[in-house]
Amino acid sequence: AGQIGGEVAAYSAGCEFFVLASPAEPFGIVILEAMAAGAPVIAVNNAGPAEIITDGVNGLLVARSEPEQLAAAMQRLIVDPELRDRLAAAGNTRAAEFAWPKIAGQYVAAYAAAMAAEE
Repeated sequence: AGQIGGEVAAYSAGCEFFVLASPAEPFGIVILEAMAAGAPVIAVNNAGPAEIITDGVNGLLVARSEPEQLAAAMQRLIVDPELRDRLAAAGNTRAAEFAWPKIAGQYVAAYAAAMAAEE
């Protein structure tokens, strides 16, 4: 889609759910953007998504190159609004763990610990 800046949240918030079907994803910032906007997420189970999503808790993970699993996960979210809502809420909580202020605070703490160790 290219860069769409602040529109990501608006697009994601309007979704019933968000699907990332990339066969390889090193991290998946787009997953966090969708979660932060309140969209439940389905993603292929590879390195990036697996770092963010706990299957069935804050999103759904499907096997790579298994379109039937992807379709089944999408069908689950289509027919189960309670599951969509639960995954969306848990995903939003998970996305907050990656918010810039929190991450910056972790970096500051790590640098402070490293500097203290050198003294």
